[in-house]
Amino acid sequence: MTSPSLLVLALVDDDCSVRKSLARLLRLAGYAVSPFASAEEYLAAGLSPDLLLLDVRMPGMDGPALHTHLVARGDHTPVIFISAHDDVPAVVAAMRAGAADFLMKPVTEDTLLFAIDRAIGAHRSGR
Repeated sequence: MTSPSLLVLALVDDDCSVRKSLARLLRLAGYAVSPFASAEEYLAAGLSPDLLLLDVRMPGMDGPALHTHLVARGDHTPVIFISAHDDVPAVVAAMRAGAADFLMKPVTEDTLLFAIDRAIGAHRSGR
């Protein structure tokens, strides 16, 4: 089990209510959370989080495009995609591109925290 108090999570979601509720949930679980309303805002911040929670569909640069951009520049931060849309091609593409997980909104607290723990653990063990 990872120690949440030592981890910084970035959350990129254009839906303000989702962003606020997920950030609140993660902070209550002990994580440091940096929320962003867009991929462009995230990139401008220059943050190097321990894990990136990333919405799939957003205006401007979408989640998969941001993930592709990060991988191309050598950033291998674990990514968990979250989406309200049942989009099988997006799931397959995300997993092939190296995403740690793909969760459907609304995501339960237990599911999200388990996915984060698993992604961080896998990343730390070099898988």
